[in-house]
Amino acid sequence: MYNLFKNITLIVILNLLIKPIWIIMEFMVQDKIGHAQYGIYAALFSLGYIFIILSDFGINQYFTKTLAGKPDLLQIFPDAFTLKITISIIYPFFMLLIGWLLNYRHSELYYLFLLCFTQSSLQLAMFFRANFQAFQRFRIDAFASVIDKVFLIAIIAFLFLYRIDLELYIYTRLLTAVLAFIILFIMLINIHPVPPQTPEYRGHTGVKSLLFLMVYGRYKHKIKLSKLKAILGGSIPFALIILLYGVHERIDQVMLERLASDHVTGLYAAAYRWVDAFMMYLWTILPIFFARFAHLQSNLKEQQKHLSFGQIIVSIPMIFVCGFVFIYGEKLLWLLSNSDLEDLGIMTSCLKILFISVLVHGLLAIYGTLLSSTGHVKFLNKMMLVSIAINIGLNFLLIPKYGAEAAAFTTVISTAFLSVAYLLYIHIRLQIHIPFLILLKLVMIAAVFTGTLYILSHTGIEWYVNTFIAGVVLLLAAYFSGLINVSIFKKV
Repeated sequence: MYNLFKNITLIVILNLLIKPIWIIMEFMVQDKIGHAQYGIYAALFSLGYIFIILSDFGINQYFTKTLAGKPDLLQIFPDAFTLKITISIIYPFFMLLIGWLLNYRHSELYYLFLLCFTQSSLQLAMFFRANFQAFQRFRIDAFASVIDKVFLIAIIAFLFLYRIDLELYIYTRLLTAVLAFIILFIMLINIHPVPPQTPEYRGHTGVKSLLFLMVYGRYKHKIKLSKLKAILGGSIPFALIILLYGVHERIDQVMLERLASDHVTGLYAAAYRWVDAFMMYLWTILPIFFARFAHLQSNLKEQQKHLSFGQIIVSIPMIFVCGFVFIYGEKLLWLLSNSDLEDLGIMTSCLKILFISVLVHGLLAIYGTLLSSTGHVKFLNKMMLVSIAINIGLNFLLIPKYGAEAAAFTTVISTAFLSVAYLLYIHIRLQIHIPFLILLKLVMIAAVFTGTLYILSHTGIEWYVNTFIAGVVLLLAAYFSGLINVSIFKKV
């Protein structure tokens, strides 16, 4: 358990060191190339991301979940790798058709192809990471999780000294994805176990063993239909979840570019970047509770304790972040110095609206985690489809008239619907009880924190001092309301 904690800590530390630098650098890139050019990139990247499942079909998640307990991974690695390579090559060409149907032309289709090829390379790198995880090589996986961003930061920092435009930025993303793919592949073939000592494989160890298996073994043959069915049969459920989440997360930027303009899409993308940044906390913490809920399915009492504990540990940091954005959101856009006051106003407005959805996630996302970990995936997918329909329908109605703010508003509506649906389903259908008192206390301390920060913002004191004071008030409010209790941490 101690070693697992160290590995998780390493992953968190590396991501906290690298990802914030990359977020800042993305803002600098957008400031240099302009909102319109970055809007094209954001829309094309989001379009590719929506269909990213076509380059994976859930194989990465299937590998991680299914193969972790199987030491002889080489028996199925060649077939899975062949399938991954095949669909990764097909995916960018398929996206050209999608782009053409959406009326993209010439340079836009070229950029779309390059970005999808980039995402294919990153998905292959993720496939290698699934192998690292299956072999319990978590330290290697920790470095693998940031390797492409390290290359990106280094190369783009150099380009700032020379010149940078949209095309160079896209080329750089492609180059770093390919580099990450090559390096992780080399790392993978050095940690793979030795193949079985049969006449076919005898005498080949380490790197040679895997290369021999791939070139002279089953890899050179066509995948058998039975094996293809087995792999896809296990991976398709994961694929559907990924597809729905991808559409729900990225459809706004695609529709903005099609219904409004590149410039408006760039403004929305600048605000949404901070949503991605702060939601990383949830996507780091919630998988831990996913595993705990699944492990405790037969122990309702312990599951209830973990739900209450998780509700608190997930929500309080998100309350702090969201309250800050509601009062001082414009402070997060300081790198966009080339933007005029109107653009800054739109970005700030989008940011504050979007963080209403972040707050909803912070308070209620753990209930979706509980449902997915306890076998209620069918209900989750149905609600996700309804939420997507709400989002798309409202976008068609509101974006042409209200632009970026409309997309932000529809995100809040669809997120709220989804979260409340999860809450009601658990309350009505499951034996576990919703900790309504804890939820009420969290809403109250959120109001206290945000209200305190609002009052302090009118005193003339520097914003960072006000934030510190309000943060102390938040912790005190959480303590005196009984939300922060050392005994809770000891019991879990």
